[in-house]
Amino acid sequence: MDQDVIYRKTALGTEAIATRSPALAPRERSLLIMVDGRRKAAELNAIGNAGELLPALLAKGFIEPLAPAGAAFDPTQPAPLEGLPAPKAPEPLSVQAAQRLAVRRLTDLLGPSATDLCLRVEKARTAPELVAALKHVEATLRQVLGAPAAARFIQEVGRIQGA
Repeated sequence: MDQDVIYRKTALGTEAIATRSPALAPRERSLLIMVDGRRKAAELNAIGNAGELLPALLAKGFIEPLAPAGAAFDPTQPAPLEGLPAPKAPEPLSVQAAQRLAVRRLTDLLGPSATDLCLRVEKARTAPELVAALKHVEATLRQVLGAPAAARFIQEVGRIQGA
């Protein structure tokens, strides 16, 4: 495994931590918490003996590579997976799981100023109501943080069952 690759959590990884997913062994969970999109694999290995765990997290779809340090990252090109099978596409989220993830991400992005948006998301009872709330959130995030941040938010939380 390339020690210069930087990994970040996928939406599935973020959800697995939040829900204490049984799919994660305790050591995998500890390492996944440390994956932050800034540390190289070598740093993670020094902190948490990540050598055998990073490939497992990658194969399960909990993390994804960004790029080797100093390399230009082209999001249109797939990252090399060094012979590992491609991670499975994330499963659709239940309305409740999507709400929890949306509230957590909004709080991370906006802090206390996310309260009104979080209330709007939590008020939704059905998938169509949640989709409408997320469209409002996306428009607000686009104004406050820009289009790329809004698109990332929707990509993470917008996969709702029944929508």
